[in-house]
Amino acid sequence: MLSDDIINLFTLPLSKGLLVAGVATGSPAEKIGLRGGELTVAVNGDPWILGGDILVAVNGFEVKSPEQYVTVFKSLKVGQTIDLKIKRDGAYRLLTVTLEERPHPKMPPSQARGPERVEFRPLGWRIDGETTEPSSTETSF
Repeated sequence: MLSDDIINLFTLPLSKGLLVAGVATGSPAEKIGLRGGELTVAVNGDPWILGGDILVAVNGFEVKSPEQYVTVFKSLKVGQTIDLKIKRDGAYRLLTVTLEERPHPKMPPSQARGPERVEFRPLGWRIDGETTEPSSTETSF
């Protein structure tokens, strides 16, 4: 558990939203200027990523937990245009982005396996310690 002093020191936004830990190079998220965390620090031995945008809502639906994040993004489709409400530097901003299908890395036939399980990872985010369930289409924005 973090003390109030530590939370205030880093101004960690623990009450609402999810931290954007990383943004994939060349992704629609990068093109609209979404920012991932830039600083990793250890607090009481636990790693924290700081400095990224905070996702607050998608199409008006608040996102306060990893479970809400998964629920919201499972309902989205490739080609859909969505509004992201983010918090950056203490101010709220609204970004509009169109979802794209993520490119799949090419594998030589010798490395090909059976049916591929695809993770649903919009924005190329990493949420350490959390996983999402497989989706039939991998989406990127």
